[in-house]
Amino acid sequence: MKESGFSFIETIIACTILCTVIGFVVPIFRSEAFNETKVRFHEDAREIAQNKMEHILAIPASKLRHGYQVEKVHSPNQTKQEFRLHTWVKQESDHLIELEVKVEWIPTSTNSKKYDYTLHSYRLVKGL
Repeated sequence: MKESGFSFIETIIACTILCTVIGFVVPIFRSEAFNETKVRFHEDAREIAQNKMEHILAIPASKLRHGYQVEKVHSPNQTKQEFRLHTWVKQESDHLIELEVKVEWIPTSTNSKKYDYTLHSYRLVKGL
């Protein structure tokens, strides 16, 4: 009477094929999820930078504080994600102020690569 089922060699071959397929498929899904997260964080960073730049542009030039400032802010859409918001206000000349807003973030705790989104603007000083 013939025994039904797989032989030991067939089982090893099937497991090898299955592990190979999983080895190729799982990283693809992980990288797609990471890319989606990276895009979401980039959109959040852009929103934070634009809001900060609009806030700075609304302040009269005579009341702008010159210098560099760093603050920690959280993502508007993902409260666990923290961003570092860098703001520079530099007097370039008697009639020109340079504004720069840069948002930095690290998308995962296991990755040390920083990403950033930067906005530049120039503002004429009136009345001089």
